[in-house]
Formats: sequence, C-alpha cells, structure tokens
Amino acid sequence: MIKRAIIYIGILIPTLFVIHSCSITKHVPENQYLLDKNKMKFQKDSSVLFANNENIDEEEMLNIIKQKPNRKILGRVRFYLRLYNFSSEKRIVKRRVKKVKKAKKKNDKIAKRNIRKKAKIDEKNRQLIEKGIKNDTVYNPLIFRSKPYVEPKLTFGERVRESGEKPIIIDSAKTVTSAKQLNIYLINKGYFNNTVESEITYFPDTIIKRNGKIKIKHKRKHNRGEIEYFINPGKPYKIKNIAYTVSDTLLMGYLDSIKTNTIIDTNQIYDSEKLNQERERITAFLLNNGYKYFNKEFIHFKIDSNLNSNEVNIDLRVQNYKAKDPVYDTIIERNHAQYNIMKVEIFPDYTIKANEYDFKDTLSFTRNLSIISRKGLLFKPKLLYNSIRFTEGDLYNKENVIATYKTLSSLGTFKSTSIEFDTINNGCNDLVAKIRLKPAKMQSFTVATDGTHRNGLLGIEGRIAYSHKNIFKGAEKLQI
Repeated sequence: MIKRAIIYIGILIPTLFVIHSCSITKHVPENQYLLDKNKMKFQKDSSVLFANNENIDEEEMLNIIKQKPNRKILGRVRFYLRLYNFSSEKRIVKRRVKKVKKAKKKNDKIAKRNIRKKAKIDEKNRQLIEKGIKNDTVYNPLIFRSKPYVEPKLTFGERVRESGEKPIIIDSAKTVTSAKQLNIYLINKGYFNNTVESEITYFPDTIIKRNGKIKIKHKRKHNRGEIEYFINPGKPYKIKNIAYTVSDTLLMGYLDSIKTNTIIDTNQIYDSEKLNQERERITAFLLNNGYKYFNKEFIHFKIDSNLNSNEVNIDLRVQNYKAKDPVYDTIIERNHAQYNIMKVEIFPDYTIKANEYDFKDTLSFTRNLSIISRKGLLFKPKLLYNSIRFTEGDLYNKENVIATYKTLSSLGTFKSTSIEFDTINNGCNDLVAKIRLKPAKMQSFTVATDGTHRNGLLGIEGRIAYSHKNIFKGAEKLQI
C-alpha cells in the first residue's frame, strides 16, 4: 500500500512540475491577450458605499462582468489553464488523423454488415409475403435495425483539454457590454446618475533586433492584459413617498392590512429588487386569501424621479382583471374575484386509464368531503380527512394546498398526488377540489443472499423480507 502511494506521488510530482513549467500564454493567438485580471475602481468619495453597508455589493458587480479570468486554485495557480496548455495542437492533429482513419475502417465494416443483414431480412419478408398471399393470411414483417456507426475516439490531448480550461482572450466588445451592465445594475440600485467607463491595459512582449537577429524579451505579464472599470455611482435616490392606486376597495382593504410588513419604506434607497420582492409578498398574501388566479404581473410601479433632491415617489398600482367581451369584441375590466371551496372530492385509487364511470363507490365522510373509489375503500376515511388542510367554506389558500400535498406525500402510500380546482358557473365563485391519488405498491416480498467468510470458511446466508405500507388501512407500515 505504501509502495503504491510512493509510485503515485512519484508520477504526480513530475506531472505537476511539467504542467507548471508550461507558458501560461502558450495557446494565446498572436496579437491577442490573455485576461489576467478585472479591476473596479470607485471614486474616492464613493468608497464609503461598502464601509456603510449600502445596498450595492462589490462581489455582485464582479459577477456581472461578462469576461472573467481563468479559475485559480489556492488563490494563485491557474491549474485548469495550465492543464489545457499541457496539450499540444500538433500532436492532437496528428493523432486525430489516426483516430478518424480507425473509426472509418470500423464504419466500413459496419456498413457492409448492415447491407448484408438488410438483404437477408428483405428476402425473408418477401418469402413471408408470398406465403401470406398463398394462405390468405396477414404476416408481421421483420424489422431491420442497423448497427450504429462509431465516432472517432478523443485523443489524449483532447481529453486533457476537456479537463482543463481554454485561455480567456480579452474581447473589447464584451468589455463595453460589461460596462453597460454595471451601469444598469447601479440604476436598479437607485444610483440613476452613475457613470461607468472601462480601460484595457496590455502587456505585450518586447521585440529586440540585435545583429540582424530578432529576440523576444518577455515581460512578467507578457501577452496578458488587465481590464479596469472606473465607476462613479453618484448620489443615490431615496424613496420620499409611497402611494397606492387600487380601484377595488375590497382588495385595497387587504393591502392596507399588510402595510406594516412592507419591504419598501420611505427614506430607503430605491432598489428595484426590493420592489419585486414587495410584488411577490403581496401576491403570496392574496393567493392565501381566496384570489386563486392573481399573479404578480397585475402589480406594477410608477416611479417619479423628476425631483431636484435625489428623491423618488413610488405609486404601487394593481390592474383589474381584463377580459374580452365576445358580443361587442371589446376589452372589459372587472375586479379580481375571491374563490370559496364548496366541495372536496377524493379519488383514493385513481388511475389514468380509468374513466368517470369506473368510480362507483361514493362515501360522504362529512357533508363536504366525498370519497369516490373504484374498488371499495383502500384507506380509512379519517386518514384522508386528517391529511387535507382545507374544508368547505374556506377561501382558497395556496399554502394550505401545498401543505396538503406534503402531508399526502409523507404518508408513503401514494405514487402520485394531484390536486385540481374546478370552477362552478353559479355566480358565486365556488370551487370543487378534486384530489386524485395514485396508490403505490402496498406489499413487497424480497429474497436475498449474501456470501460469508468466517475463519477461512466460505458460506451463504439468506434474507427474507416482507413489507406492507397500509396494513390496517391507516398508512401503518409493517416490516418483517
């Protein structure tokens, strides 16, 4: 064991030494430069942004930049780039030709085999046709399945490159795009008057002509480049006033009841991400209070930044539901509807292949819960009733629906669970909840053997296991 470890170390150390000795710019094309580093330089008066924990993050801004230097390990070594540089383009091309020739030779044999096999099957099908015509019978034709062709295998150098990372070449167009993205990021964080400029510094090799000979003098960062982004965020805009424009008085009442938990507030720095979080918060609250078909797209913000004091006014608006009038071909608006659960139907032995006529047995456990099955009750009604987190008369509540999913899934007796709500055209915005449960395999019986070795003697021991997931129809589990 120790000898094997010494051998591995003896192979690994020279390999790492060879990889490290390769020039880091070995595969950088002529007149192009390896990206060595991205820098961000803020104005002196804006360095307090990070010291004061304002709402912009330097790490987030670095992640926005389109081009990033090759990865490093231990904070210093570009191992993956050096591994990529360990390969040789000439050797790859030379060995690639051999791999292609070898694959072509195999594919020629496969093609001949497929032709022979197809000819045999065609002949057999012809004989079957003649036999079928003679005996007035229908035959099932034989199907020809060709053997797939092989692809040339990768060379050693190509496999090395797949494990490594090709050099990141500086692209001035991506640098301009990155500057624009940083500008947009700062605008979304409330710095409307920011400026972002970029500058690329190249470190080319020095070419010296001496006695008619050309000599290349490498600099420390030869054939590399650095990109620096000069950022002036400017003064951030803060929220002065927040107003609500909602024509639906009932919905406005709900919004008033949760204002104290708002994510956006006056005197905060404007942040578009927080606006989106506020939309999601309001939407989640309404989905848990009967507004089944509400989504965050109905909420939008009007931002007024035409103020001279670096402040903004925010108007939170909720659009009404819009529908097309089929008679007059016009768009009509109506308030968002709240939905009540009128009835709950459970199908405990549901299967896709079954139709509505297969479900004959109906048990009304309570006045609002109906258990509709095909083969009698597989589960106790109380088990199903206790697993459901909503009942008749409740407003639709998304959290309760999710909780019901989790409870039914945790029983371990159902292969799949589906909860759907059908609307009833009774003018009362009522819903019928249909819970379709596909039972899992309840019983299993396994026999297994293991090899044993005791005191130099070989042997076999066996195991017999039986399990039942619903022994008393209450999701009780039995294992023997």
